[in-house]
Amino acid sequence: MPHGSKQLFNLSLHFSDGYEELSGESSPVQPSSPDGPVLTPPTREEILAVINPDVEYFEGEGREEGSDFDYTVLEQRRVPQTLDHKISEILDHIHSVDHRLSLHQFISGAFKSNNPSTKKSSGRFFSENSHITIMNLWWTQCGRMQDATMVEWIMEQAADIYG
Repeated sequence: MPHGSKQLFNLSLHFSDGYEELSGESSPVQPSSPDGPVLTPPTREEILAVINPDVEYFEGEGREEGSDFDYTVLEQRRVPQTLDHKISEILDHIHSVDHRLSLHQFISGAFKSNNPSTKKSSGRFFSENSHITIMNLWWTQCGRMQDATMVEWIMEQAADIYG
């Protein structure tokens, strides 16, 4: 299966051990009523025309004749998004869920939550040492020693450590 594709479903035709075909030729589908039309299975081209003729959906070209019908339908890939676009979409989603929920409340809630699922998700942040990266980013973005509030906070935390 090509990289980036998602298997939606697999179609296969299998016969039980006791099945015996009476002739070497396939019989057309028999109608349920005697006056009904004789139905034949659609061709690959007919299937593609119905789905979308501009997109190659099927994998498995060149299968031996008589083998099981086994095609994989592929999903088209989404156009890659920039990090800024992804962040904007997430923030828009947060705002659409509750327009009063700030980013501060969201982050605080994620790390203070007692919900096991939320704890597991926020715990991954610590296991990857991402918190150190974020603290460095905040330190840099706040202007390092120029932000008196940040410096005071750091000194208080250091006093707790060496206290």
